[in-house]
Parts: sequence; structure tokens; C-alpha cells
Amino acid sequence: MRQQLPHAVALNFSNSYYFGGEPAIERSDLTVASRATLSNGVDVLVTPDGLLVFDYTNSDLGKVERLVFRGAGSVPDEVMANNDYVFNVQRRRLTFAVYVAACIYGTHGGNSHSALSGLKYPNLGDVVWVSVTDGNVRFTPTDIDRLRTPGNGDASRKMPIPVATVAQGFALADRLLAHSFIDADPIQLLAMAYQAVVLHAAQHASASLALSAVVVEAACQETMWASGIVNNTTKTLGAVFPTQSLETRSSNEVRKMNQQSMAATLCDCGVLSPYLFERIDNLRTARNKLMHRGNDATQRQSGEALTAMRDVLQILFSEDRFELNAAFTMRF
Repeated sequence: MRQQLPHAVALNFSNSYYFGGEPAIERSDLTVASRATLSNGVDVLVTPDGLLVFDYTNSDLGKVERLVFRGAGSVPDEVMANNDYVFNVQRRRLTFAVYVAACIYGTHGGNSHSALSGLKYPNLGDVVWVSVTDGNVRFTPTDIDRLRTPGNGDASRKMPIPVATVAQGFALADRLLAHSFIDADPIQLLAMAYQAVVLHAAQHASASLALSAVVVEAACQETMWASGIVNNTTKTLGAVFPTQSLETRSSNEVRKMNQQSMAATLCDCGVLSPYLFERIDNLRTARNKLMHRGNDATQRQSGEALTAMRDVLQILFSEDRFELNAAFTMRF
């Protein structure tokens, strides 16, 4: 039997924020505060209750059929392959949703010059199927509790993110999708960066630091391509390179360079400041101690890693008003 996978999902990414006007969730539908159709065809809506809704109908993640086997005996290979395909689509849907959330919250953090709070990294079990009709988002009443935001919808505990900021976040998401990256995937980079922020805020310092290190290394390599350092590549960053004292590198050389060599080269070229290079090197050292010796990272180290990651992404993305960072809470 074939079933059409629903096209639209709603997710709650934060216990702290709502969008636009005062939050007021209703029993059967949600008011839309702002919406945009991104360049890949995904329609994204935000509600005053702080929910993000993603309609994948007109994208390559929409119109997916699921094969359901109800017979006896072994499950046919076709059904098994379809299950893998559907799960992969769901995973990509969730990753893209996290990417958009990171763009919105990162823009808000940059505009407000403040650390973010109450962010959540949803899993596939948090997805709520919805329908979007005539600009309204409709859901089943049984999903009301899962859709509510902080404190079971306590508006007094939430802070507003202006609709104008949401529009800036949508624009950022589209700009990054338009980047011509060679290796890095902006969707994956920001999804991992967002997860690192959530883990840091939850005081999972080692996991947060490990993810930050992955993002920094991938972003540094992509920055090498964008800085005119690699032969036969187009310089897209405003870096001071090349100089008479430095030679360009071949693509094979760059792919074989380790994190320390890449960061040092970018520093020599003026792409990274000496202070940022020092913080990246500290992150590399802490990551090596974690991975090779099992030395747990501290909360201060994971926080400094988030800042280094933010600064490298700002350079790579050419976005200086982006503050995807979070504080952590200590109880005494």
C-alpha cells in the first residue's frame, strides 16, 4: 500500500521566544505572523506562539510516498529501500528546519547583541504534521500540548522576536543557499553550529566543543577556497592575499592540510586575526585532548569554542551581524 507523506510540519525550537505579536494559541489553527518562500521552494511560516512551520510541497523534499507492507513473512526489499528513503527525507527536512531556525535566532542574537536562551534541538519525534490552507496552519487538537511553547504557553515568560528580524533571517537563509561553496554545506554547518549552542547551554561541554571543532575545521577549509589561496579558484572574500612572501597552494595540498596548518595559513594571509587564530588553536588543543585522551572539556572551553566558531562563520559567510551563541545556567 502507498501512503502520501504529509508535506508540512510544525516545530517548536525555543522555550523563550515568540514572533511578532502576543502569543495566543488556538484550538484548531494558528495565526501566521510572517512567511517566506525560500529559493529551494520551501515555504516557511512563523506564528506568534513561537512555532516554525515548514511546507515542503514545492521543494525536492515534498511529494514523498511511503510503502506500507501489511503482509506476512519477510518484508520485501522494495519496502525496506523505501523506508530508508523516507527516513532520509525526514532527516533532511529536520536538518533544513534547524538551518532556518539557526538563521532566524542567529540574526536575532546579532541584532540584540545578546546571548540566546531556551533553544531546543528537536528530533523526529517532535515533528507535528500540519496542513496549510489559505494562510492558516491547521493541526489536530491532540497535538496542542506538543505545539505549545514555554511553560505550557505562559506568554509572560517569553520574549518577542520582531517580524522584521524574522524577515532578515529568511533573507540570510537564502543568501547562504546561493553561496557557491566547493566542499562545505551551509545547511549542515549551521545545523551543527545550532546543535553545539544547545549542548553548551545544557552544560554538555565536551559534546558542544567537539561539534564546534568540526564546524571550524570545515569552515576553515572552505575559507581557504574562498580566499584566493588555492590555484585556479575564484577569490570571493576580501582577504589580503596573495602577498609576495606567500605562495598559492594546489587543491591537493589544501585537502591534505590539517586544522593547524589551514588556520596558520589563513592567519599569515590576513584572513584570520592573530587573536582568532589563537582561539582556534586553543579549540584544536582541547578537541585533541578530548578525542585522544578522554579529557572532559570545561564549560568555559565550550563557550570560547562557540565564539571562535561564530567568528569563522562570519568570515566565511561574509555576515558580520550573526550571533549564534548562548549562555549557560549554573545553580548554587
